[in-house]
Amino acid sequence: MRLQMDLEDILTAIAQTSSQHTIILFDSGVMDGSAYTDGNIWQAILDETGWSTIQLRDRRYEAVIHLVTAADGAEEVYVPEKFSAEKAREIDKRLIDAWVGHPSFDLVKNRKKGFNNKIDYCLKKVLSIVGMP
Repeated sequence: MRLQMDLEDILTAIAQTSSQHTIILFDSGVMDGSAYTDGNIWQAILDETGWSTIQLRDRRYEAVIHLVTAADGAEEVYVPEKFSAEKAREIDKRLIDAWVGHPSFDLVKNRKKGFNNKIDYCLKKVLSIVGMP
């Protein structure tokens, strides 16, 4: 978690010193770590770093857009490289639970419209968040 936080902080500092408008997109956030570990271990990590769940979840990111795993609703395109479909759904549920409560949390489910529509939705959502048409 500390390494990811440090990397995020560095990228954010670079963006803040830029003269250009900058949007930073992370493919995961530090709260994701809570989905991959035991609750007691996660609490120990929080205690060691001095962070709370609320701080990490609600204040570190302006918005959270979670794309539901293909293993849930688009099984025909899911490729089980690391996890079975069942395990992927289980982890995805824990990831969603980790972020529920964020003031700008958006869940993008798998619809039969395809992955490109899912990406288009995310792009529109990001542009909306930053105030662009």
